[in-house]
Amino acid sequence: MNSKEPQHLISAATSLPVNAGSSCSCGSFSLDADTPRGRDAIRWARKGAAAFLRAYPTLQLAETDQAKPADVDGILYSLLSPENTIKGIVEIKTRYMTLDKLMGPYNGEWLITKSKLDRGAQIAKGLRCPFVGLLVLPNSLLCLSKQITDADGNWTCDFREEVTKTSASVNGGEMTGLNAFIQMKDANQFEI
Repeated sequence: MNSKEPQHLISAATSLPVNAGSSCSCGSFSLDADTPRGRDAIRWARKGAAAFLRAYPTLQLAETDQAKPADVDGILYSLLSPENTIKGIVEIKTRYMTLDKLMGPYNGEWLITKSKLDRGAQIAKGLRCPFVGLLVLPNSLLCLSKQITDADGNWTCDFREEVTKTSASVNGGEMTGLNAFIQMKDANQFEI
C-alpha cells in the first residue's frame, strides 16, 4: 500500500471515518457507495462494527475498499500478536428495520445472497480463520453478530436456502437468486 492511500482501520479506540463516497462508477455499473443511501448504510455499518469491536478490544478491523466490489467487507486482526495475526473475516450488512420486525415477520432470519456466504466461507478456509457476519439494525441501534463458518470453512450457523425475489441493493431494484436466510434469534447483540 502506498503511503498516500488512506487506511480504513476500525478499532474500539479510534473514531470511524465516514467517507464522502466514491466517484468511481467501476465500469458499466455504479456501486451502492456512490449514492446517499449507500453512504448512509456504510456509515451505519461502521457504527455497528465499532459496537462489535468494543466487546473485543484486542481486535481491529481493516475494511475492504468501499469504492470497489469485494467478496467480504473486512479482515479482523489481533492487536496482541506482534504479527497482527488475522483472526477472522467479516461481512457487514445494514438493514433498515427494527429488531422486533426481524424477530417477528422475518422469523429472526437475515437474508443474504448464498453466493456471498460461499465466497466468504472460501476466503475464511483459505486464511484459516472464522467468517463472521454483522447485521446492523439502525432503527433499533443494534449490531447483531453471528459466526458463519469456522477456520476450516465449516458452517457454524443455521440457515436455509431459497430462490427468492429480493431488493437488488440498498438503493432498490429487484433481483431473483439463491439466498440464504441465517437464523439470528441466538445472535450476539451489541448496542450502537
